[in-house]
Amino acid sequence: MEQSAKSKRLWYFLFFLLIIYLLINTGIVSDDISYTLSAKHRHLAENLIPVRSWFTTPLENYTHVIWYRFFRLDNLVVNNLVKTAYILLCFYFVSKFFSIYLSGLNVLFAPFLFIFFPSHDSTIYWFLGQHLTFSISLYLFAYYKAYHDRVPLALALAFIASFVSYGVVAVAFPLSLVFFLDKKVKKALALFIPSAIYFVFYIFITKVMSGGVDMIPANPDFYAIAKQFTLQVFTFVDAVFGPSMWLKVYYAFCQ
Repeated sequence: MEQSAKSKRLWYFLFFLLIIYLLINTGIVSDDISYTLSAKHRHLAENLIPVRSWFTTPLENYTHVIWYRFFRLDNLVVNNLVKTAYILLCFYFVSKFFSIYLSGLNVLFAPFLFIFFPSHDSTIYWFLGQHLTFSISLYLFAYYKAYHDRVPLALALAFIASFVSYGVVAVAFPLSLVFFLDKKVKKALALFIPSAIYFVFYIFITKVMSGGVDMIPANPDFYAIAKQFTLQVFTFVDAVFGPSMWLKVYYAFCQ
């Protein structure tokens, strides 16, 4: 038993080293540059208040946006440390979720593939994009805690995850459904209620207060929605199995 625990810690350590190797010195890209520059012109106290698009994801301001105040374009040490730390944390969260259903090294291989699948590059190497990986990983960790009867903690974690990214709503429903089908209503509600409250909050901010980023059209066109959904299915296949993914793999090895 003791040997098994030591072996598990060793494999965790090795995967952590691999993740650090994959993340270190990956630079700063996209909106990270402009946000780093703009944060320098605001007082630290101003960075504590969510503004503009972050009205709809207020906790993202504290998990990710606030770090831009400490980032620098001419010295990426802090950038690299924070970016790597978040992915290590996500890896731990997801590994705990998979430990419910898998055993052995699969518990570590599965979360590694889940996070580092080639089509997920923008949610790993782009710091602001990491908020989606973080929120989903945190929701999976909330499921793990609920599964092990830590329902109040699961509820708190699900609330945090819900208000970090609106994309996590799509994860909350199936996770809570698993508990509903298993007739574990309290656990299901612990995962469902935070996302439902966030949905109401999102509607209020975007439709009533006209703030944040409104992703819901004022006059839904169901034909257009169906067409976009069909397009999403085809582009998903391309991104996961098609030429787009293999081009990413190819150019990754050419660098």
